[in-house]
Amino acid sequence: AFKQLELQQKMQQAIEKLDELKKKENELNKETEQAALDKKENKNEEKTKQLENKQEDIAKEFEKLKEDRKEIEKKNAELESPMNLPKMDTQKENVSKEMKKSSENLSKNNKKDAGKNQKNAEQQMQEMQEQMEQSMEEQSEQQQEENAEALRQILENLLNLSFGQEELVKRLPNTRIDNPQYVKIPQEQN
Repeated sequence: AFKQLELQQKMQQAIEKLDELKKKENELNKETEQAALDKKENKNEEKTKQLENKQEDIAKEFEKLKEDRKEIEKKNAELESPMNLPKMDTQKENVSKEMKKSSENLSKNNKKDAGKNQKNAEQQMQEMQEQMEQSMEEQSEQQQEENAEALRQILENLLNLSFGQEELVKRLPNTRIDNPQYVKIPQEQN
């Protein structure tokens, strides 16, 4: 249960990090599109280099997120009853490719195409985030069902035990002290 809780926590952190990267990519996209429209900034190499560096920083953070995701998958495999994690290899690769293309287009001062790549990367991250959130929701629902079933079983056992105890309590006063059953009844109670 502790490992599962730890895994869920790591998944939640990964979702939050993905959301943060998606927002950064969106901001970068707006900056890039703005720079593409502004004739003076479009020719400004310093601005282009700044945008390229930002894209590379986001790409590095995304690579770290991919490593975290591998760790999550590894820990999940170690669980007795592993979570049903969505396979996101294609999205991860697509995001990485789009970010790389964006950096390349920025290095060629092609801000318009870079903006498209950034949009695509953002959309892929959005899909990844939605899949991870859905997986977490399903896991939570499954856990609640299991907890409800366990609670029902506990209550059923408690009722059976209670009725058994009541039966023993009823039999004891009707049993004579010299009867060998008199000693066995309290022993049955344990």
